[in-house]
Amino acid sequence: MFLDYDGTLSSIVEDPDLAYMTNEMREALRNIAMHFPTAIVSGRCTEKVYDFVQLSQLYYAGSHGMD
Repeated sequence: MFLDYDGTLSSIVEDPDLAYMTNEMREALRNIAMHFPTAIVSGRCTEKVYDFVQLSQLYYAGSHGMD
């Protein structure tokens, strides 16, 4: 499963540095990743997305997959 961060796992907000994912979304994502390979592909850098999500069992691709 491939997911985007902004607008999918978090709300679109005016300040991108405040686009936090809810704990409920994090738990749902953790549960999905237990059953399906799950990746987050984002326009952000990989490190920034990981800092927001903080789930090591996921795959991360930043810069629209170029990271």
